Amino acid sequence: MVQQYIIAGFALFFVFVCCVHADYRIDCISPNKENTKCESIYKCKTFTDALKGTVTQSQKDFMKESLCGYYDNIPIVCCGTKSDYTSKRTRRSTESKTNSVIADTQCGVLVNDHLTSGQPQDYPWAVKLIYNQTLHRCEGTLIHKRYILTSAQCVNKFIANYHGKLAKATLGLSSCSEGKSCVKSALDVGIESVTIHKDYGTLRGAPHDNIALIRLDQDISFNENILPVCLPQQEEEPEVGDKVIAVGWYKRSSTKLNAELTIVDNKVCQEHYKKANYDQTVVTERNICAAGYASKICAGVSGSSLVRLTAKNTYVLEGIRSFGPVKCGDTVPTVYTKVQQYLQWIHDNIKN
Repeated sequence: MVQQYIIAGFALFFVFVCCVHADYRIDCISPNKENTKCESIYKCKTFTDALKGTVTQSQKDFMKESLCGYYDNIPIVCCGTKSDYTSKRTRRSTESKTNSVIADTQCGVLVNDHLTSGQPQDYPWAVKLIYNQTLHRCEGTLIHKRYILTSAQCVNKFIANYHGKLAKATLGLSSCSEGKSCVKSALDVGIESVTIHKDYGTLRGAPHDNIALIRLDQDISFNENILPVCLPQQEEEPEVGDKVIAVGWYKRSSTKLNAELTIVDNKVCQEHYKKANYDQTVVTERNICAAGYASKICAGVSGSSLVRLTAKNTYVLEGIRSFGPVKCGDTVPTVYTKVQQYLQWIHDNIKN
């Protein structure tokens, strides 16, 4: 009973906005890079033993970073063999840099940093793509006053033939829930041209080099609702276990959503697809996988963004949604195009 009170009190240290699927014992990687399973904190002897004594700040941080989610208000943790970091953590020096595509332009900043508010200033780089024949769902990310980054499958010939030509991009779009207007801050901008990566294609059914640049037909004036995201540094490698945020609109919703996910090792990611009978799916070094117990965001659409908050409190674009599970509650990770692998291509194809 005493231990339950200790754990209940310690649960206040955790911050998580989504609920887990009942089958929570999925593969995970601990902050110490151990391959293990998500488990109820009550059944994780590593943590229950640690909580019997004095818990250090480092252990608190470790436990928060180990969180998989909640089930019936019980913390579900990535249960490894250690309750603290095995090596001293160092902050990445590259995180202090700002990597805006536009010189001297602030990027990756939220005017009002309420991660679940659904207001237009939340993630103001999120863009909806509009087609001239159907309500096909695709998204993009504003990285420049003239450019949007998206997936190639949102702008390829099949899409043009089946859904019609990409007609415009809607920026600064707020949530339309509860009968509120979603167009007050929105800006529709025409499309000048599209550049698809020359190596884009499919390998055993899975897209590769799934990235494209959309050039708008006018320069964008930034405001609190419309701001670009930062790009990662060339030498900056996102690490397994890093917390990231998926941003976008649910397929059949007008509400902008976001969810905290965790970067998953690509080999583990590949194994998840094999177990889910997607044996032909190929995850390469130019992909980044992320998983978590998101609600409707799990049914997100192509081209939406995966961002990471840096030590300088700015967001960098780590991934562009390429493919993933089609139903919520699925434990298969979502696969993103790894932006860090395409920085040179992005810079080579932007005309100021």
